[in-house]
Amino acid sequence: MIVDTVAIVAGGFGTRMGSNFSTPKSLLEVDGKAILQHQVQLLSSQGVTNFILLLGNQHKEIKEFCMNKIERKNLKFSYIVESKPLGTGGALLNAVDEFPEYFYFIYGDIFVDVNISKLNIVDSNSRKIECTYFYHPSSHPLDSNVVVLEEGRSTLQILDKGGYSKDFRNTCLAGVYLLSREFLLKNLKLDCSNSKIDFELDILMKSLPSKNIVGIRNTEIIRDLGTPQRLESFERNVYRPEVFRPAIFLDRDGVINLDLGHIDSIERFELIPEAIKAIANLKQLGFIVVVVTNQPAIARGTLTFDTLETFHALIDFELSHFESFIDQFYVCPHHPDSGYLGEVHSLKINCDCRKPKTGLLKRAIEEFKIDLSNSWMVGDSERDIEAGISFGIKTAYISAENKSNLVGADKTFANLMDFVKYLNMAK
Repeated sequence: MIVDTVAIVAGGFGTRMGSNFSTPKSLLEVDGKAILQHQVQLLSSQGVTNFILLLGNQHKEIKEFCMNKIERKNLKFSYIVESKPLGTGGALLNAVDEFPEYFYFIYGDIFVDVNISKLNIVDSNSRKIECTYFYHPSSHPLDSNVVVLEEGRSTLQILDKGGYSKDFRNTCLAGVYLLSREFLLKNLKLDCSNSKIDFELDILMKSLPSKNIVGIRNTEIIRDLGTPQRLESFERNVYRPEVFRPAIFLDRDGVINLDLGHIDSIERFELIPEAIKAIANLKQLGFIVVVVTNQPAIARGTLTFDTLETFHALIDFELSHFESFIDQFYVCPHHPDSGYLGEVHSLKINCDCRKPKTGLLKRAIEEFKIDLSNSWMVGDSERDIEAGISFGIKTAYISAENKSNLVGADKTFANLMDFVKYLNMAK
């Protein structure tokens, strides 16, 4: 499916930017260029030629900027200005006659550096996909709309801002969509004469659950820059155009949580003091942080994927209090040896992802732009260190008992926080 049209909603008042804020949010600069310029440059490089701007507050400034500052060769720009604030959903419904059968939809204060065509999925069951969207972990899930998905990426529900808790993964709407015009037409009955219509809460949420609304996990850069703190943090810690970022590959048991053997219930899952704060500090240093963990208890039948999700949901939730997140969890559920009562036979295989093999690390570099020369594997076992050495990255051995380094790691630390302190000193 070829999509050549995008609707960019940029009609808000920028209230989250503070009382002294006067610049339209879509014109805030990142790396010397307005967010809107970055959006146009990215999308036009991927075949989008028709830009429909849904405007309200400060529409004259935005239109003038597009006319004078944006390279518009072979591109079409049109502007739909609301006479009163309609909300993100109201702005879409107001402009529905201008949209083709399928089109992208993006918020104007979102910085995007993604392959947006990943949204152009074709369903194998020939169902009519009405909406696809990116979701990702966020530094602020407590004030974001969090999606709950079932296996197969179909969307079950959306948690309104404030609804996020330790019972859910940090999977937030990213503000980038592919919509069908037919999906909007179903919602034309919504009345925005007396109140604004929010796209996510009044249209998307009320259309759930639905197998025709599909989420796709994003591992590229999409950031909400709607507050001064987020804009400053993004420019300082994250955005490096065309540059790969170093990663920290973390083992889980013994590094993030106590290693109590085969942990099979949330009651036995105990986080290590300061480990969460240490991860937040790694993110502040600009690292991609991923977890690579062997979980053979799944193959043995003593741990379910659902229970595993509760462990990782707790990590997500604790990190949210530090406005931080883990970029991705990679899990090996396999075990090569059979003969366990209740084992899952399909997972009893000699795989390529069980450490010290490097399959999990390879999956990470397939999904993220990683600078391996400055990356680290951090773990508390010989197999972790062997995986890092085999992968060609630096290694850090975690030993709470301060055992001597007998595993060939580059460095040894008592805990994850001591490793972070070392990185801070080495800057």
